Amino acid sequence: MNHEEFEGLNPEEQERIFHQTSFKEKGDLLLHSHDPLRLAHSLSQEELYLVTREMDLEERSEVIRYANLPQLFFIADIDCWKKDRLNPKRFLEWIEILKVADEERLLAWLVNVDYETVVAGFKGL
Repeated sequence: MNHEEFEGLNPEEQERIFHQTSFKEKGDLLLHSHDPLRLAHSLSQEELYLVTREMDLEERSEVIRYANLPQLFFIADIDCWKKDRLNPKRFLEWIEILKVADEERLLAWLVNVDYETVVAGFKGL
């Protein structure tokens, strides 16, 4: 389905099609929906991670803009940690994704994520 056809559907039809598509297509459909916030929140943390993992910085940031805090915490845990160590390079990339997405998302994440993660991330830099 092309973007114009998808955009012409009502929100309920968009949601139905959205949940029937592959993870690779979900990100694109989310960005062309009437209610991207609702679609993003309808995904589990794991699903949203799978939607965003293959995207470039701009696309990923656009989708992350609609994520809720538990989704952001989950994605950060997957992206920034390797076993029991925080990867400073990946932590900095995550901060950049949030900054490009929305500075309010970045601030909300920094204020609400556990203190030790923030300290370990910036200490590693």
